[in-house]
Amino acid sequence: MPPKFYAAIWTVFLLVIAAVVLTGNLTTWAIVAFGFASFGLIFMGMMLVLPFVATHGENAPHVTKEPAAAKVVADRQTSRAGHGFATPHHV
Repeated sequence: MPPKFYAAIWTVFLLVIAAVVLTGNLTTWAIVAFGFASFGLIFMGMMLVLPFVATHGENAPHVTKEPAAAKVVADRQTSRAGHGFATPHHV
């Protein structure tokens, strides 16, 4: 369910509450019923965002940048490779 649809459901729910209050029909039982409905809407909202939170945005494209320090180490290792050393030196 798209978040816009969820927001539209909340808007309709709040408009219904406003209509009930303005017409004078807000009884204790109506408040209890609206409370149960709002609990359901909140739970539905949690289920709406759960897939996005659980995946941590794995569907989004990742842009990784090589740290500058790694580039410097790689440059030093390749520049010493021609000096007769079989293994790279530690920096």
